[in-house]
Amino acid sequence: MTLAAPQTSSTSFWRRAAAYALDVLICGVAVQFVQWTLYFTWGPPSERLEGGAQWFAYMWLSVSAPVYAYFALCESSASGATVGKRTLGLVVRDVYGARIGLGRALWRTFGKLLPWDLAHLVLCFPAPPWDGGPEFELRRGIFAVYALFGVNLATVLMTRKQQSLHDLAVGTLVERAPAASGAA
Repeated sequence: MTLAAPQTSSTSFWRRAAAYALDVLICGVAVQFVQWTLYFTWGPPSERLEGGAQWFAYMWLSVSAPVYAYFALCESSASGATVGKRTLGLVVRDVYGARIGLGRALWRTFGKLLPWDLAHLVLCFPAPPWDGGPEFELRRGIFAVYALFGVNLATVLMTRKQQSLHDLAVGTLVERAPAASGAA
């Protein structure tokens, strides 16, 4: 078995950023729907949750998990793309141009959303400010969140194939989707 030469990414940073912005909008609307459903079903979370651990678990299950599922399932699907990527003609592939599986897509999503989950962690511990915790102060952990986000962004801008840390870690890249062949 011979492996093909690694593919090169021909995506622009701005096309990739626009696709991500569209995906964030889609996820934001879906998460808001989940939040309102939970609110009207069980009442305000502040009446049920105590302490940072319960708030973090609530946020992870009702916010992060659905977003992880969206990115991982879409990027490991036959199309290899989220709605945002598909709209802008992009696809996620391994460095040899092959479709990625669900496991690799989950690890890629974990790396991509790590700064986001760290921000949730920083906000929830020791107790969230909105739940009687200390008034919002500049929490030291937020520097790690911004640093990781900055490194991810710099990596996309500085690597030849415009790969972020999560792409480099799992051996993926975002490239232009092949043109559709054949008439419908």
